[in-house]
Formats: sequence, structure tokens, C-alpha cells
Amino acid sequence: MKLSITTKWFLWLSVILAAFSILQVLTLMGLEVRDLQMGKESMAEETAEIITLLTISLGIFGVMALGLIYISRRMIHPIRQIAEAAHHISTGELSERITGTFAEDEIGLLVNTLNRAFDRYHDALNRLDRFAGNAAHQLRTPLTTIRSMGEIGLQKEREPEAYRECIRNMLDVAEELTLVVQKLLVLARLNRARIRQGFQPLNLADEINQVIEVFLPAILEKSIQFDHQLEAHSTLMGDAGLIRQAMSNLLDNATRFTPEGGQIRLVLRREGRDLYAECYDSGPPFPETLQRQIGQEEQSMTPHGDCLPTGRMGLALVSEIMRIHEGRLAFLPAADGLKCIRLSWPVTEPAP
Repeated sequence: MKLSITTKWFLWLSVILAAFSILQVLTLMGLEVRDLQMGKESMAEETAEIITLLTISLGIFGVMALGLIYISRRMIHPIRQIAEAAHHISTGELSERITGTFAEDEIGLLVNTLNRAFDRYHDALNRLDRFAGNAAHQLRTPLTTIRSMGEIGLQKEREPEAYRECIRNMLDVAEELTLVVQKLLVLARLNRARIRQGFQPLNLADEINQVIEVFLPAILEKSIQFDHQLEAHSTLMGDAGLIRQAMSNLLDNATRFTPEGGQIRLVLRREGRDLYAECYDSGPPFPETLQRQIGQEEQSMTPHGDCLPTGRMGLALVSEIMRIHEGRLAFLPAADGLKCIRLSWPVTEPAP
């Protein structure tokens, strides 16, 4: 028969209490017997005193036993709460947490540690859901395209040049598929807590200038009018590689969807304790599905809901990077014929 922790705790304390009470009674009885032998008191008086002592001891023992039951339950109650919360989480209730008021002792430390672990577990599963849903959608279209090209190429005999053209098109789609897979892998591997441990002070203007140098040839190739205004005082705590990745995906999205002869404008400014990087372009408006899923952080991109439009996976990565840096990605209303994506960060130093 297995005993609960409460029962075991009560039994151990009861044994200690009983041993103490018995030792006390035996000591007092020994003293009374000694007085009797020395002729100080009569037998009837000694017997009455011994019975009185036994009665008082038994009464005290009963009261203390009840107190031990109460104390045992109070001490085990936090552990029971922890077990119940863990059971609920194991059954799929991922939002369940250990609630209540706990002292700042080992139990309180354990509760805080477990709640943080449950938060990380929930976040990891959410990222896995988003990854699975977006992966299924993003991979379906290029794979279908490659299959269709192959089937069309095999329907009838063609000239060698036609086959070469078909293969070139398939390779182009395969290259696009490779980029999608790379972005999906980055999304899947992002670990918020681990990345934040390596944060360092960064000058955002310098990081953006490096990204601009990479994308400028592609922008000029499409005859796009490009303008950028970067405020110099733009220090923040972050991961340089991820910041450049976010800005690269932002400019890649703008360059890809802006038509030839269009316009792109990049602005970095500071207002109080916030930094804003705004990318304007004259491409088509963002789909409502994209704005709902990425522009609002409370929306969860699960495989059972809407998936990101094809070609917009880079913005999902930007959104995740911004959350890691305690920033936000937002879609601003179009102005002067230009749509805009805004990235905002909290700064780490007072404005000069």
C-alpha cells in the first residue's frame, strides 16, 4: 500500500512527538516513584498525580497531532498545486500555470522556475505550430510548380532547346524553394532566451548601411528610385546577425514586389526612448491575411488557420526577430502612394 507524502510526513512527525511524550511521561513517573520510595508522599497521592500527568500528556498529544495534520497539509499543498498544474499541461492545457501566493523559499523558487519552464515549453510548441503550418504552405506551391513543369515536358516530344528551357525554369523554382527552406530553418531554430544572453550594444544605422550595400545593385537593376535617411544616434541592445537578417528580409520584400521604375524609401529615426525603421515602397498593397497574422502579435499562425501568402515568409522571420528584441512589426496606412512597414525597438541610452 502506497502512502501519500502528506501521510508519510504526518507519521514521521507523530512518531517523533510520541517518543518525546512517552519520554516525558516516563521521566515524570520516575520522579514520582522516587518520591514515593523516599516517603515524601502517599501511594494514593502519587497514583493521582501519575493519572493526572498521563491525562494531560494524552490531551496535549491529541492537540499536537491535530496541529501536525494541519501543518502537514499546509506544507504539502504547494507540491499538490505543482502536480495538478503539471498534470493539466500534460493533457494539453498549455496555458495552465501554478497560481497562488508562495513564500520566497525553496517552494517559491521551484514554482517560479516551473512556470518559466512551462512558458518556454508553450512558446516552443507555438513556434513549432507556426513552423509546420507555414512550411506546409510555402513548400506546396513550388513543389507543385516543379511537378507541373515536369509533367508538361514529358507529354510529347520536344526540341532540345524546349527541354533546356523547362529545366532552367525548374532550377529557378528549386532555387526559390531552397531560400524558403533556409528561412523556415532559421524560424525553427530561433531560441529567444538563448539569443538574448548574447545581446550587445549595436549602432542600428551602421547595420542598415551594410544591408543597403548588399541590396543596392538589385535595386538599381530594376531602375527603382531609392532614398534613405538614417539617424546616427541609434544604439540598441541586440544580435547583429539577426538585426541584419531582419533588415535584409525587409529590403528583399520591398525590392521583389516593387515594379521597375518604382520607389523605395528607408527611414531610421528616433522618438524619445524608441527607434523606428520604416520601409516605404510603391509595390502592391499587403494582403489582409498577411497584416492580420504578422501585424498583430496576438494572432497565432497554426496549421489549422490561414498560412502566410507565398513569398512573404521573410516577413514572418522579421516578426519573430522583432519579438526576440522586444520590438514590433507594424503595417502603416499607405501615404503618397507608398505602403509602409515599420519596425520599432526600445533604445538603451538617453537621446543626446
